[in-house]
This record gives sequence, structure tokens and C-alpha cells, in this order.
Amino acid sequence: MRCWTLALRATPIVPMGASQRLFLCFLQGLRAMAATEWLDISLTLDSIPRHFINFGEPGLVALTGQGLQELGLEKLAVVFGLAKELMVHLVAQGMTAEASEDPYQRPLDRTGSRERANDIDRQAWALADLGPGRSLIYEAWVGYARLNPERVFGDWRPRCNLPARERS
Repeated sequence: MRCWTLALRATPIVPMGASQRLFLCFLQGLRAMAATEWLDISLTLDSIPRHFINFGEPGLVALTGQGLQELGLEKLAVVFGLAKELMVHLVAQGMTAEASEDPYQRPLDRTGSRERANDIDRQAWALADLGPGRSLIYEAWVGYARLNPERVFGDWRPRCNLPARERS
């Protein structure tokens, strides 16, 4: 019940550690899937460096990197690590800009990091480009769940609690 109580309060933008506490209640494979969902959305709609502005809670970042590894997405995990190295200190400093400016681009320009961020995006998008309507991360989830159902669903086999003489 504690996990579900946390789930009701948890969003990707939460106090430090809340995502980590919630996801640690999950089985290892399900935890990997939950932790990488927001990254899949960022890859689809936005950018991997910008992902850290929206979903940069340290516990979630750590679980996302671990989740990519668990799902067999090692190349994407490397690119995620590059984005993390670039963005974590900027996010920690507070990515602020004037109201008319993009709060993402301004700090990148100020630190001379915009081209590096664009390069990281190109690497991530090249890995994730499977064609219209397809997702690298979601497809990894499906393959992982098929190979490791016990790490996603647990021991889901039906149990018969009837005495042996009454089973038939």
C-alpha cells in the first residue's frame, strides 16, 4: 500500500528522492520501464539535454541511466550520460532567462555549450529514429518483458490454494 500512496503523489517534478522511493518499490524491470518513460517522451517531443530541465531530479536521473542499461539500451545510456554531464551543473545553477528568452538556450549560449547540446541531440535522435510511430525505448520494453517477465510482472503464475484432494 505504501507504494501506491507514493504513486499518487509522485510526478516527474517532485521533491528530491520521491521518484527514487517510488520506483524502488517496483520489480527491477518495471522500475527500468517507469524510469525511462519520461526520457522517451523527451526524445519524441523535445531534446535529450532539455530533458534534464523537466526531469532532472537526481534520483530520477540515476534511475533513468540504470533503466537504460537494464533494458539493453547501452548506446542510448552513453548519450544520456553525455547530456547529464552537460546539463546537471546548469540545472543546479538554475536555468533562468529574461521573460522573452528561452530558459534553455540562454544558459547554453552563456556557457558556450549550445553546439555540444545540439550534437548530443543528433546522436540521440539517430539512435531513436526507427520510423514513424515507433519508439526505441518502448520497443525495448516489449522485448525486455518477453525475455524477462518475472522482472516486470513478478511470479504471475496462478496459485491454487485448495488442498490437493480438491484440485481437479
